[in-house]
Formats: sequence, C-alpha cells, structure tokens
Amino acid sequence: MPAYAVGDNKKKTQTGFAVKHVISIIALGMVLFHFYTAGSGVFTAVVQRSLHLGFALVLIFLLFPRAKPGKVEVALAFASALTMLYVVAYHKELAERLAQPGTLDLVFSVIATVLVLEATRRSLGLALPVIALVFLAYAFYGHL
Repeated sequence: MPAYAVGDNKKKTQTGFAVKHVISIIALGMVLFHFYTAGSGVFTAVVQRSLHLGFALVLIFLLFPRAKPGKVEVALAFASALTMLYVVAYHKELAERLAQPGTLDLVFSVIATVLVLEATRRSLGLALPVIALVFLAYAFYGHL
C-alpha cells in the first residue's frame, strides 16, 4: 500500500508522466544528434562537444532533482542549454579572441563551470566537485 493519499498519487503520476516524456524526447534528440554526427561528422569539435554537454546537463538536472523538485531544475536546465548554445553560436569568434575573452565570454564560462560542478555533485556526490575546486584553486593561486 502506498503511504500517500490517492489524490496525491494521481497528481504525482500526471506530473511524472509529463516529465518522463520531456526527458525521453530530450534523450532521443541526443541519441539522434550523435547518430547524425557519427554518420556524417559535419560539425566542428567545439560545436559537437558543446551540444553534447548541453544535452547531458539538461538531462542531469531533470533526472537528478533536489529533494523537492521544482522550478530550480527547469531554470538550471534552461541555463545549461542557453550557455552551450552561446558557445555553438559564437564558436568562431571565441576561437579568434581566445587570449582576450570579452565580459560576456567570461560570464558564460563561469556559468558553465558552476553548472558542470552542480551537475557533477547531483549525479556523483560531493567528492569530485570538491577535487575539481581544489585543482581550480591551484590553477589560479598555485604560483603564490
């Protein structure tokens, strides 16, 4: 016997059903994208990697919600997609100004780093993001 009331069960089932279908459609899109690029290989490495990371981050935020899932997961999934689409849209310009990134480049790179760390924490636990933060700190402050 379930521990919740029948009305709650119906509501959870409807929400779960819709979310499961959205996740399935995104996962199917990721599979089709990888099949397409495996067969034709028309994208550059930066574009393919950015799209792969965008798909993966969106799926992680939808599949590994907080204890109480809500709008935060949708916002993080949207931010993941937006950040990776920025890289896809401006990959040539990013390569040209690699040594001198603009303000928007830095903002999106910080957002992407935070999103990857949070997705790693949600899916694998706290150990790996802490290790990554230690190495990031060493990269910035190791010369001191």
